[in-house]
Amino acid sequence: DLLDRLASEAAFRERQTIARDLHDSTIQPYIGLRHAVAAIRSQADASNPVGPELDRLLAMCSDVLDDMRQFAQRFRNGRQEEPELLIALRRQLNQVHAFYNVDVQLVAADAPPIHDRMAAEVFQIITEGVNNICKHTRARYATVTLGQEEGQLAIGIANPREARHTPLPFVPKSISERVQALGGSLSVEAAGEETLLRMRLPL
Repeated sequence: DLLDRLASEAAFRERQTIARDLHDSTIQPYIGLRHAVAAIRSQADASNPVGPELDRLLAMCSDVLDDMRQFAQRFRNGRQEEPELLIALRRQLNQVHAFYNVDVQLVAADAPPIHDRMAAEVFQIITEGVNNICKHTRARYATVTLGQEEGQLAIGIANPREARHTPLPFVPKSISERVQALGGSLSVEAAGEETLLRMRLPL
């Protein structure tokens, strides 16, 4: 009927918008990175010892771009075997392992369904949280959890910490701003052998 058709058209337009956002915020930077690596590689002659590593990095950039473009196309057309957020996160975490050798486990069996716009924000939040672990800690593994608590989307990003290290109070600014914009809450807990970034977002 008319209402179903209007809802379907609205969902289609929303997917188109998010797919464009994905291209601008995620795919485009990788294109720039690949061009930069290719330019550096072209200046390294065959005897340069960093040549093989540059070739490896260039191939990884190409693989990431192919994966993201395929996902964006499926997302745009609404063809996903499972929630698009989980597909995107698994791909992203696989790339984290390839780039940083950090094994990130995704635990999302109890993740509630969320609308596309929130899914895009959650993807950015988790991606940045995991990148912070890779860049600012020595952790070789981490855990990302998605679930539901008291009617809210519960997100956790945890990593081990050095037993002798006493962390300074730190709340990632851009993540905090995204969470606040969604009407949620954020806390950083450092106890025992783990640091946990805990977030709650209203559904």
